[in-house]
Amino acid sequence: GFCLNRAFFSLWVSLLNTMNWWLPFCVSLFVSTAAETLPYWNGPLPDPSKPAAGLPMIPNSNHSLIYWANHEYGTYNHGPMIIQYGSKFYVSWYNSPQNESQYMRVVYATSEDGGVHWSHPIQMFKNHSTLGLENEPWAIINGRLYGLASSGAYRTHYAAVMRRVEGTKLGPVFWLADKVPTGYKHLDIPTYKQMDERTRKDAALYFSILTNTGVPHGERFNERSLYKVPNQNKLVLLLRSDVARESASLCTIPSLPPVFNLHLDMDYCRPGTDVYYNTLPNSCPVNISSSIASSIVRKCKWSVGKTTTIPDSITRTCASALPDGRIYLLGSQLPKAGDRDPLTLTLSPDGFEFSKKHMWAVRAHAPPIRFPGHAKIKGFQYPSAMWLRQTNMMFVVYSINKEDIGISRFPLTSLHD
Repeated sequence: GFCLNRAFFSLWVSLLNTMNWWLPFCVSLFVSTAAETLPYWNGPLPDPSKPAAGLPMIPNSNHSLIYWANHEYGTYNHGPMIIQYGSKFYVSWYNSPQNESQYMRVVYATSEDGGVHWSHPIQMFKNHSTLGLENEPWAIINGRLYGLASSGAYRTHYAAVMRRVEGTKLGPVFWLADKVPTGYKHLDIPTYKQMDERTRKDAALYFSILTNTGVPHGERFNERSLYKVPNQNKLVLLLRSDVARESASLCTIPSLPPVFNLHLDMDYCRPGTDVYYNTLPNSCPVNISSSIASSIVRKCKWSVGKTTTIPDSITRTCASALPDGRIYLLGSQLPKAGDRDPLTLTLSPDGFEFSKKHMWAVRAHAPPIRFPGHAKIKGFQYPSAMWLRQTNMMFVVYSINKEDIGISRFPLTSLHD
């Protein structure tokens, strides 16, 4: 406090001249305070009373359906995540007969024409309990694609199920854990250590790059977005809380080696759930290989989670970097809790300042809910995204009213300020 008090600056300077040992202490306090700057919102908020909250729609966008909800395959569908592997796009999501958090399984669909047309969904993981499963971000490890899923029943100590995926071919399911989670031995699913040598190495490699996102706090956070601040050795963790504003936590990491400055051909945001781990984002290639694994930070000492001024309607966000280094934030950055229409995209030049000046609506004006169910909310929600340098395109996937799964495609050049 006294080190930063301008009113007494000259007085303290004279005192410090006679007590030189105080100077490093005061400087360290100043640096610590500056380092704790959180992401923030600058300027006016979106106006939910206006069409699309008063935001411009992203120009040159095209929209398609990935899955149209029906009673035969399930009317509850949520949390899609996208990736490209080979010549195909893959999108996974969690699916249940009718209600949220009841008998949820994980399914996926593929596209061979850049996301315009999609296959019928395929079950990737069946539900393991009354609660069921939620999909985790895809992973390409040593050139092989893996799907992952986890459940709240064993989420706090991170035990996910995992399997290889290639087109419609699925490898055996195994636990990404040293031991089978308590209460699940009856499923007779092996751990990764019981798999073939190549799969063991792939799983161990993925396990080794998980970044701890457990944040010291006095309240419960979930739905986390992790990104690296441009040109700084700092990670930001955006956290969903119980108020209509994002919370955030910071972590300083060691200097990253030159391998992390690779010219990426693609990248995708990795939305997190209650799982207190995530892969280090937008600073390493999406295709994880053993040559870079040892360089990735395993754990972070996160600052206490604090509420920011960034609006959030209490939903999942997804953040990462564009090819030009700007950070994009997908979600519903709206000032009213529960309002998930429109789905918004906001850009930050430095990873800290977000504003309506650099904000668009990805989708707006959701249709009526067709199938009532537990926790159904109208809107475009729980997004994931991917960009491809070769085509200069960005792809955003989302659920529509927690029943249909949709995708939007637009050129990266559409995101001009």
